[in-house]
Amino acid sequence: MMNKRLAIIGAVLMLASGAVTTSSVQADTTNSVQDTQNVNTEQTINEAWTNKLAKAGYTFKLAKGAGKDSLYPELNAKPYSKKYVQKLVKKNVVFKIDQAKEIKNGSFVHLVSKNGKYHGWTDFASGVYNKRKTVKALKPLIKAEKKVISATDTKKAEQYFGKAKKLAAKLTGHNKKLAKTSIKQLQEWLNSPTYANLPVLLIGSL
Repeated sequence: MMNKRLAIIGAVLMLASGAVTTSSVQADTTNSVQDTQNVNTEQTINEAWTNKLAKAGYTFKLAKGAGKDSLYPELNAKPYSKKYVQKLVKKNVVFKIDQAKEIKNGSFVHLVSKNGKYHGWTDFASGVYNKRKTVKALKPLIKAEKKVISATDTKKAEQYFGKAKKLAAKLTGHNKKLAKTSIKQLQEWLNSPTYANLPVLLIGSL
């Protein structure tokens, strides 16, 4: 279990640095997504992961550095232009994730704006982030949860988890509700360290 956990931690940290894609977390996927026209898209939607992400609601935005190969109308289609994608970034369009799909070359999520005008598929690892990461009151919790994810042994992870729970307990109102959900998801990650089990609050923060 520890060896598996360390492998996933390493992949998560490399994802944050741009060294690999989410495919490194999957046992049978090792290639970066270069061209979605060469991707096997026949695998089914991950229903459990989809429901988890969808439940977060309209809280996701395209990554600030999103460019030409960041958003696709369909997985087998040509990507939207960099100009179009950057327009969405500058407009601060907020999205909901309504589908999550693990495919041969990585993991993709489908985004849809509240008015339904904007939508598309993007790489889960590098294309999207949770807008809550900019909430000042949540930043200490996010920082603590990131330490849990990056801890290299169980003892340290449990210590950081304890600190994260204390920080969550101090929050109030809607932030407390978000924190409670995130702590629950973090516990699920500790129990089963898969990429899909990462807390929604940490998307785009690792």
